[in-house]
Amino acid sequence: MLPANYPERVYAGFLGMNIGIRLGAPVEPEVWTFERIEQVYGDIRDYVKPYRTFSADDDANGPIFFVRALYDDAADRELTPRDVARAWLNYAREGVGMFWWGGVGVSTEHTAYVNLRSGIEAPASGSIAVNGEILAEQIGGQIFVDVWGLLWPGDMEKAALYAERAASVSHDRNGLYGARFIAACIAKAFEADSIGEVVEAALGVIPADSLYAQVVRAVMDFHARHPADWRACRRYLEAEWGYDKYGGVCHIIPNAGVCALALLYGGGDFARSVYGGGRYAIDWRKQAVEFTSVTPMAQHRGEWSLRDGGLHYAVERNAAAFTGNYYTRDVEAEAAFTPLSGESHGFVARALGIERFYWLGLAEGGTVSIRRNDFGWTELASTAFPWEPGRTYALKMIVRGASLRLYIDGTLVLEAEDGRFTHGMYGVAMCSDASGVVGEFKVDFSV
Repeated sequence: MLPANYPERVYAGFLGMNIGIRLGAPVEPEVWTFERIEQVYGDIRDYVKPYRTFSADDDANGPIFFVRALYDDAADRELTPRDVARAWLNYAREGVGMFWWGGVGVSTEHTAYVNLRSGIEAPASGSIAVNGEILAEQIGGQIFVDVWGLLWPGDMEKAALYAERAASVSHDRNGLYGARFIAACIAKAFEADSIGEVVEAALGVIPADSLYAQVVRAVMDFHARHPADWRACRRYLEAEWGYDKYGGVCHIIPNAGVCALALLYGGGDFARSVYGGGRYAIDWRKQAVEFTSVTPMAQHRGEWSLRDGGLHYAVERNAAAFTGNYYTRDVEAEAAFTPLSGESHGFVARALGIERFYWLGLAEGGTVSIRRNDFGWTELASTAFPWEPGRTYALKMIVRGASLRLYIDGTLVLEAEDGRFTHGMYGVAMCSDASGVVGEFKVDFSV
């Protein structure tokens, strides 16, 4: 039985996949080492090139085209490798688009395509016996298989079986294990409560003694020992499971390690999984005003502008500037606030829209306050704090589980417990008429 929100979750899966593709494509060539990416771009928090058009490749097109095998040939029976091979031959233009046409014996997909055109049927077309071990175990085995996990929500075995049959057109052994694992992860995600549960369950559909399972287990073990340092895990992978140890252009084993790293250290949070740790800072000097909002936030009410390296606000009644992921759970945020007028300056957390969120900040009558807005305000905690207009205060909020804490200049000044909102966006907000300046906005998801 399909989940009630199945179409939305499938859409989210494809959206996330394409965001990742477009983030990574400009730095995909081998010349872009991790060190060079850090030197040129630092921590990547946005697309490194402005996209107006994007030539979709096998990463994006493969899941769409190869599922057509179900419509064209296997509508009323089980899918076979030969069905997917016919989709290859029918929808891929020879030498143009879709695949990397890097040469027979170099590109796994190019080689498999030539095999099919030469009369070698699937799955022999992707076998080690025909193409050799290195070519058959490149990354493509797990690139095209998202759709099978999406088609079989909660059914890891079926998703893995169809992924294996599809991947066998061009890959073998660890290449197939990668297909099974990734499809199973996606299928399991429909019903799991945590990423750890997803990864552990998906390992059950591949041989426990396979190299693929070993590298995933190695990352799991490292993550258990160092749960907050993904960079250390990356260095470990490079040293123990690096591309220098496996042949071909992009072998599946090192890539499997990176996939496991992103899943486990992402912890189920989209931004952390894509950007790496989710820790980042908004430098207002690098932002712009687009469609009347200051990037990367969406403002509700008030006047917002960028000047002298700060976010300036002047609001009447109440106003807010939201950013982040709607499904963000635990978060730490800090920024320097300089209140100029009014008696409300602070953070917004777990925002589920403009009428449902928590607020933590400087409040009326020389106090600090933690409040909940749910189509009406409830004060959760308050205490005296003689703040002054014109002075700059370093505010920090830590929201973890039901705990909400407010720090000022490094000191915990107020805390409250409330479990009504479990996730949401974050940002800055004012509950009444106010003006002021917000300095660099730092966010950390590893709280």
